[in-house]
Amino acid sequence: MKLEMYGHYYRMFKGTGGVPTKVTVVGIEGDTVTLVRGHYTKEDFEERSEDLDEAIRLFCFTKMKCNKDKILTSLTPKQQRLVEKKTRRLK
Repeated sequence: MKLEMYGHYYRMFKGTGGVPTKVTVVGIEGDTVTLVRGHYTKEDFEERSEDLDEAIRLFCFTKMKCNKDKILTSLTPKQQRLVEKKTRRLK
């Protein structure tokens, strides 16, 4: 599984009712991945600040670290429906 910087992926978190959460990878160091919740592009971070840590702070995000094996690169059809349902509900 190949992960890319600023790639849009998913991760399962406790307390989300089995719905995968959108995450953006902002750092890769060996098997450890640094991520923030939500799907954002490199340009979104650069609009806030040239420094990535400062941009994340200005967005009021929390940087999280996990093993790269916990990142979902693709969703099953059932998971995709759950994500779409949650997105529609939020709009």
